[in-house]
Amino acid sequence: MKTYFAPAERADKMNLEKQIAFINDNPIFTSILDSMGGLLAVLNEHRQVLAINQSLLKHLNIHNSEEFSGLRPGELLDCVYSALEEGGCGTSKYCSSCGAAIAIVSSLTEDKSKEKICALRREKDGQIEDRALLVRCTPFVLYGKRLLLLFLQDISEQEQRAALETIFFHDIANMLSGLLGAAELMDFGTNKPELSTIIRQNTVRLI
Repeated sequence: MKTYFAPAERADKMNLEKQIAFINDNPIFTSILDSMGGLLAVLNEHRQVLAINQSLLKHLNIHNSEEFSGLRPGELLDCVYSALEEGGCGTSKYCSSCGAAIAIVSSLTEDKSKEKICALRREKDGQIEDRALLVRCTPFVLYGKRLLLLFLQDISEQEQRAALETIFFHDIANMLSGLLGAAELMDFGTNKPELSTIIRQNTVRLI
């Protein structure tokens, strides 16, 4: 199966069902899963979802496990690129620059925790929506089975605020440069009316 980034192979139906049952039949693990705050999922080594906590269930408005079992994160989150290739999430040409895909693959490959920001473009009910997600991946072994904890945090508002602050400070810098330039010309004895206009306009914008 063709892929541009992550392996396309998935666990077969029988093994997937065993993996899901293994998680669900472990009361200690499931209680820990649901007690943890934030959006959390458990993936197998093929990047398929085996379980998600109550917070993520509510966030995605999912009512039963059949709606998510075996999906990959992009498919779970309705990423517009997750269905471009037969292999699904992680296999399209766009996935090589996806923060979530990079974090998941590198975490599994290097067997260490990884954190990236994912710029998610999702389609839900015919509407396109852009979200920024902080993605943390932590690999672990449970009774000899290699699994991955996937933590998701929606940071869209923080990213938008940071972008607005960047634009704001850029504008301030431009206005100050204009004021300094006009002031320097006046210091050199250039006394043109337009210099006074520049200073006045930039001062008004700064107030």
